[in-house]
Amino acid sequence: MRYSASAADPAADVVAPVPTVWDTVARLHESTDEADVVQLLSQVASQLSADAACFIGSVRVSASRRAQRLIAACDPAWASDYLFRQRFEHDPWLLHARRGTDPVLGSAIPADSVDQQDTVAAAHAAGLRSTWVIPAISSVGEDRIGVLYLASGVVGRLEQDPLLAFRMKVVGRSLAMELHEWLHVQMRRDLLAESRLTEAEIDLLRHEEQGHGSKAIAIALNTEAKTVDCRFQRIIAKLRVASRREAWRIAKVHGLI
Repeated sequence: MRYSASAADPAADVVAPVPTVWDTVARLHESTDEADVVQLLSQVASQLSADAACFIGSVRVSASRRAQRLIAACDPAWASDYLFRQRFEHDPWLLHARRGTDPVLGSAIPADSVDQQDTVAAAHAAGLRSTWVIPAISSVGEDRIGVLYLASGVVGRLEQDPLLAFRMKVVGRSLAMELHEWLHVQMRRDLLAESRLTEAEIDLLRHEEQGHGSKAIAIALNTEAKTVDCRFQRIIAKLRVASRREAWRIAKVHGLI
């Protein structure tokens, strides 16, 4: 007597459920590789009827300089051009994320200068024509910002459906926050790897956060003030900044303290 696969094993015919958009967002917690995150971002974008997506993380590393990272599930040439030309300085969508917290359509954000208009035109040419701009909120304010672009290459595609707009806002906010946290962890690891800060040096920066001077720190650590000064100079050199306060701020925005 012959038995079918389903008769012998009823579970053999069970079809795995199709992952929901929330399942895909949740998988970001499990990802340690940026290529995997790009793939998941692309998958979420597709589930939301978007053709392209990009997350931009921006951290202030000095009074006049910021560091940017992109997670780009879109035209790689546009992403490379964005970084090479430092378009973040003239990106009105990113500027919106620095000033506000509400998701908004890119078409509703004015491009006030020639450079801003050129930045938007480059995004349109790369397939980000109908774009939701979704800021990611940070506990350290403008020192660390993030923004998610969910886009279609078809003009007006994401503006026409109220239900789709609602999904973009609700899912997009969660996705933006998850990507912001993921990138924050990666940038913290990169900073530690590049600077080789020790736990003792991070502890010194905690003293700086509390406003302790060299003499007070020396008493707490049972050493001399000039030794504390020397140790701070090493920290400043490692982080490539000009002062203790800037060193503390970089450690703060990267979540080291």
